[in-house]
Amino acid sequence: MDLNKLKNYTDFSKGATSEQQFDKVLEELHEYEEEVFARNINEIIAEGLDVMTAIYNHLVKIGMNEHDFERHIKKLERYRKSGKYGDLNA
Repeated sequence: MDLNKLKNYTDFSKGATSEQQFDKVLEELHEYEEEVFARNINEIIAEGLDVMTAIYNHLVKIGMNEHDFERHIKKLERYRKSGKYGDLNA
């Protein structure tokens, strides 16, 4: 799956302030939480993807750039090497 496609949907937050976009993140998180409690797998996936889109748009709105993303990837690689999240290489 190509998460880069989320870049094509930043227009969903066009005209919104960063605060309004953050409210959208909270709204989507609430909907995701409701589906998790309902144990509805199809809707958990759908709402989880909505959360990802809303968060991506919020991060772009507040100025996330390629350097920020690369720094995050490097951090994940350090976690993998250190075993911070258990044995990820198993």
